[in-house]
Amino acid sequence: MVPQSVVFPLEPHARRALEVLPDDQPFVLMSLIRLRRDLPDGQADRSLLGYRKALKPISDDIGAKTLQAGRVLHTFAGRQEHWDAVLVTWFPSQIMFRQSHADPRIAMAMRHRDEGFEDILSVLVRPYGKGKLDGG
Repeated sequence: MVPQSVVFPLEPHARRALEVLPDDQPFVLMSLIRLRRDLPDGQADRSLLGYRKALKPISDDIGAKTLQAGRVLHTFAGRQEHWDAVLVTWFPSQIMFRQSHADPRIAMAMRHRDEGFEDILSVLVRPYGKGKLDGG
């Protein structure tokens, strides 16, 4: 396991969530992003772009892959919350994810996030095996 001496420490509930995964098991992180509305036109969008650009080389280095990134059109089911963007990323393991938070370049990505995001909701997803809907 990667030591907790990291550039951008994970919140306690995020550390606990990662602990349920075996060290070497791939997972997906799905993030819903709400951009700030109190910024001048385009600034929050530039922050989102800066966030993604800053994360890319770190993701490349650890073998992570962006599966989907795009604008949210409308809430389709559930509570009618407003989200602006979605980012879905596959990670090869929680060890590699933790390693990304020990990378000094993560600070720039988090600066963009803090500047332009009002909120972010990230969900850990364990992919099912091929053709398996029961998780088995």
